[in-house]
Amino acid sequence: MYYEICTLSCLMEKPMHGYELGKTLKRNFSACTRISNNTIYPILKKFQKSGYIMKREEQQEGKPDRFVYEITEAGKRSFIQTLNTITDTLAFDREEFFIRVSFFHLLTPDIRRKVLEGRLAFIQEAMLTTRTLQDGESLYGHRSAEGREFLLELYRLEMETIAKFQCRIDEPCLAPKEYFF
Repeated sequence: MYYEICTLSCLMEKPMHGYELGKTLKRNFSACTRISNNTIYPILKKFQKSGYIMKREEQQEGKPDRFVYEITEAGKRSFIQTLNTITDTLAFDREEFFIRVSFFHLLTPDIRRKVLEGRLAFIQEAMLTTRTLQDGESLYGHRSAEGREFLLELYRLEMETIAKFQCRIDEPCLAPKEYFF
């Protein structure tokens, strides 16, 4: 689902052709996820079929024509609604969580709370599990002392970040009200 959120977010900024969209996705979301061109075009086709985007042909002098994709009002509404719809699996998926938090300003306070509390509960459980692993359970896995130390530090940093965002839960949602259910 987060690939769809990322794609629509770029088109919320301006209409783009496929190559430009791919470059923008990589630039904007490389810290959270990797999106390939093989992923982008099926999403664009799905969005076009759903009426979330329009595709128009743009002629270029001395070059092959290209398609430009533009988000529709239905697409804008879908972007905000999808962003503010959470699933039970959100807490388990680090990429999904990172993408949602990168749009924190567009989430409602209730959704912000659910996203942060869900991820925090997941991390606390994962830390407990990681701490109980015994040395030597696996020579090649994350169950080594170094692997456990790395995971626990990663979880600790994520908990610090969540704490910072929890202080901002009640900030106003900047998404236009008309895009909500």
